[in-house]
This record gives sequence, structure tokens and C-alpha cells, in this order.
Amino acid sequence: MKEYPAMQSVGWDINILNFEIENPDNYYFAFHFCDNTFNRIFIDNVKIDSGEFIGVPDITINKVYTPVWSCTLSTEEIIGAEVANIGTAEIQEFTLTYQINESTPVSQTFNKTIGISKSETVYFEHVADFSSSGEYLIKFSVSTPDEVNTNNNEFENIVNSSSITNFPFESDFQNDEDIINWFPESDDSWILQMGFYISFQDHIPLLSRCISMVQGEYNFTYIYQAGYFSSLGSNFYITYGKSGTEPSTWLPVKEYENIFTDNQLVEEQITIKITETSDYVFAFMPVTSNGLQIYYTLIDKKIGISEKVNDINLSLYPNPAKEELKIVSGELRMKNLTVYKVTGQVVMEISDIYANPFRIDTDKLNSGLYFITVQTENGIVNSKFVKK
Repeated sequence: MKEYPAMQSVGWDINILNFEIENPDNYYFAFHFCDNTFNRIFIDNVKIDSGEFIGVPDITINKVYTPVWSCTLSTEEIIGAEVANIGTAEIQEFTLTYQINESTPVSQTFNKTIGISKSETVYFEHVADFSSSGEYLIKFSVSTPDEVNTNNNEFENIVNSSSITNFPFESDFQNDEDIINWFPESDDSWILQMGFYISFQDHIPLLSRCISMVQGEYNFTYIYQAGYFSSLGSNFYITYGKSGTEPSTWLPVKEYENIFTDNQLVEEQITIKITETSDYVFAFMPVTSNGLQIYYTLIDKKIGISEKVNDINLSLYPNPAKEELKIVSGELRMKNLTVYKVTGQVVMEISDIYANPFRIDTDKLNSGLYFITVQTENGIVNSKFVKK
């Protein structure tokens, strides 16, 4: 179970002081800050009036407690919340409600006292069913008697329950299946565009679905783009861990600091060594995202040597391409090439290539990831490019 804080939680303390004046006169009031350190205090909404102050309660949701995304979620998962009194009167009881997708709402009344500026953590007696694979939207609401302000009584959270996938585990972020294959830990932290995920929030990972892995070595191939400027690069790392554990506790297996790819796609491959058979989840963790984009991933069993043939150096640019893609094969002459989709459908075939660099028209291709096979006088080499 993990806590998910609400954005409206601000941490203000409310103090109410009723006092009596024995002798009518003109008085001044003052706040004295009794601290010699560089700490600061913020004061807002001060009101001085005659008569005894009668306040009203104001309840809000500080955090919710829901299961960590997993491929092993059950029919009896516990749900809870931390509620806070940000009003000016004590709370004697409150009712907390949650609704999963469009199911029947579950409500429970808690007879607990919450003082001014205090909070209380509670858990529902009713357990929740997340056993089926999919995305669950949980809507929370809270209420208390005599409350006036109800604008801060709701909160939403998402729980993902994924089925176990097989190898090869491949995603090019072109279709609905990739929403299941990879998903952000919290809503709006990563946005799925046409052919890539882009990060918008630091320290919130992009997570894979569960992968059943036995002891051995695996290759993790990925294509990414990072950084806004050379002085404003992306900081992120690749990590993985057992399903149902907290991603922030996973150790990095590949770290990147101040990476700027100059609007070019970069393909890399790392080797993952699994020492214990289990279900695992992989993650891209942005530290300072700054335009981090993920275009393609492939996780598969390691089968030996690299697929690079005869040290052929093939360059594609610009990548991503818009109207045109240039292909350079060093000093080797290219004979023919084939361009095809991830599905294997051939979209372009060219033979009797006469130039190096050689240009192909990509203007009529749909946006997305493409594979290209080039036959040279020294062998065949495969590569990838993205059409924007």
C-alpha cells in the first residue's frame, strides 16, 4: 500500500484565542518570533473581533492509501485516507466515501474527533477488488456535519492492475495496447503523444506491466530523446524491481546526467541480470525531466552476441524525420533498402541505390516508429527511425 498526497494539502495551522479585557482602552497586538535561526513564519487571515468566536469545521483529504500497482492485486485490497480539519471548529464525526470506476459507492462514518489543524488516518472495513487487469479510477469524497466549505472534499487516484506479459516485450507507443504495457504512476505526470511518452513531472516513474522473469540475462533496448538545450539537459535513470514494491526503493541500473540529444533520437541497450525468479516491473525515473521522451522499448532474453553485422556503420538523420531521411553507410555502397512498420508491413522498397548519402521521402508516412533494413556490399544492417 502506498500513500498519495493531495495537492491541496498546505500545512497551515489555525489558532483561535478567546480572551477578556478588564480595562477598556486602546490596545496593540503583536507577533513575536522567538527563534534565532533562519526559519521563517507566515501569518495570514488575522481577525480580531468582540464576543466569543464560534467556528465551523472544514474537512479535506490530505492523502489516500491505495494498493501499489501490481500484477498480483487481489479481491481484498485495503483502502484508506488521511483527512484533516482545516476549519475553525472541532470535528466530531465524518463520512468518507470512495467509488471505483462506475461501481456502487462505498461509504463509512467514523466517530473520531479531529481538532483544529489536526488530521486522522482511517481505513475502510469494506475491501476492494482489483484482481482484474486494467486501470481503476478511485474517486474519494469526505463530509462532516455543519461544514460550509465543500470545495475541497474530493480527491481522485488511479490504481493499475496488470497481467503478466511474455517475451519479447516490445512497445512503440502507437496503439492502445501500449497504454497497458507502460503507464505513469500518477495521472498527467507522463503524457502519451503520437508515438512517444513525454515526462512532465520529476520523480514520477513511467512503469512497465509485470514481466515474469527467471534467473538469467536480458537485454533492455530503448529509444529516447532528452533535454531542451545543451545547458538544460535531462537527468533520469533506468530501474526495475519486484512487482508490488515501491519504485523509489529500486536501485538504478543506468543513470543519465544532463543529457541533451539535440532533437535526435538515441538508441541504447543495457543488460539486466536477474538473480531471483519473480515478476518484475521496469521504470524510467525522471529526476529533472526537461523534455525526456521515450519512443520505443524492447525487453527480451539475451541470446548471445550483438546483431551488428560486419561493423557496418549506418547513420540516419534527421531522426525523428519529417519530410526526408538521409541514410549514410560510411564508405560502403548501399544496394537496396526496405522500410517496414513494427507490425512487419512493408511500406517502402528501393533497389539499385546510387548515392551515399541516400535520401528517402518520408512525407507520406504516418507518424510513428519504423524499421529499416539496408543491404550493403558488406552485409545487411538494421536500424530504426521515427516519423514525426
